[in-house]
Amino acid sequence: MIVTRVIVGVISAVVLLFALFFSEWTFYGILIAASFLSLWEMYEALQRAGFKPLRWTGLVFSVLFVPAGYFGGLEAVVPLYAMLGFASLAHRLFHPECTLKDILSSIFSLFYVGIPFMLLLFTFRLRPEAVGLVAVLTAVACPLSSDVFAFFSGTLLGRRKLSPEISPNKTVEGSAGGVIGSVLAGGALFLWVQRIWGLSIGLEHFLILGVLCSVTAQMGDLAASSVKRMAGIKDFGNLFPGHGGMLDRIDSILFTVPVVFVYFRFIILG
Repeated sequence: MIVTRVIVGVISAVVLLFALFFSEWTFYGILIAASFLSLWEMYEALQRAGFKPLRWTGLVFSVLFVPAGYFGGLEAVVPLYAMLGFASLAHRLFHPECTLKDILSSIFSLFYVGIPFMLLLFTFRLRPEAVGLVAVLTAVACPLSSDVFAFFSGTLLGRRKLSPEISPNKTVEGSAGGVIGSVLAGGALFLWVQRIWGLSIGLEHFLILGVLCSVTAQMGDLAASSVKRMAGIKDFGNLFPGHGGMLDRIDSILFTVPVVFVYFRFIILG
C-alpha cells in the first residue's frame, strides 16, 4: 500500500510539473478536468448523505470558472457565481421537489471546490511569471509534503489522537511532523528560487508559508474527512490507487491555495 501511494504520488507530481512548464494551456486543462472530477465526487458524497444536489448545473459552471477567470478576471467570476445562484433557483421553479438544502449543497460544493481552482489560476498568472510558478509550486508542494511527513511520523510516533471524532487515525505527533515536512519543502523551494530563478524572495517568507500551508492543509484534510464521515464513505473515489479519488488527492490543497495567493499577492509582491 505504501509503495503504491509513493508511486502514484511521484507520477502525479511529474504530471503537474509537466503541465506547469510545458504550456500554460496544459495547466489550464488540468485545472478544468480536476475541478470537474472533484465536484463530481463531492456531489456523489452528498447524495450518499441524503442530499440531491443540482449535479449538471454545478458541473457546467465548474468548467466555466477557469475560462472566465482567464478571459475576464475577477470581474467575470463574480457575476458567474451570481448566475449560478439564479440558475439554481430557476431550477426549483420547474422541479418543486428540489429543496433549499439541495440548492445550498450545490452552491456550497462550488464554493468549496470552485474558488480554490479559480484562485489557483490567478496564482499562476501572478507577475513576474516566475513568481506565479513559484507560488503554484508552494501551494502544491508544501501541503503534499505536509501530508507525507504527517503520514510517516504519525505511523511511527503517533500516540495522542488529534481529532478522533472526525479522523481517528490522525495524531498530534503526525500533525507536528506535517508542519516540519511543509517547512522543509518551503526551504527547498527557497533554494530553488535563489539558485535557479534568481528571485529575491527571503527565506523567512518560505518558512512562514511552510507553517501556514501545513496548518491549512491539515484543516482541509479534516474538513474533507468530516464530509466523508457524514456520507459514510472511506474515500471520495478510486481514481488513484492508494490515494482514493481526485478530491482525496487535493483536499488539503484546496485550503492552502487562498492563503498562498493572498500571501504572494499582498505581502511578497505588495
